[in-house]
Amino acid sequence: MTEAQQQAIARCDAEIVHAKAQLLAGHPDIEGLCMALSDWSEEKRMIEAEVRGAVAGWVTVEEVSG
Repeated sequence: MTEAQQQAIARCDAEIVHAKAQLLAGHPDIEGLCMALSDWSEEKRMIEAEVRGAVAGWVTVEEVSG
């Protein structure tokens, strides 16, 4: 895993924790916070899949386009 990937996952985790905390605190924008949770969780899954692919020897988008 690259440093950039580690930082991206850490950001996702921080954003997920923040959104959950706002929901638990009773923030009125439930729909927006649920969307944020969904988006950040999917971003994290995509990064983790990219990492698994690199470990398995898959070709990345950057390798194809670069």
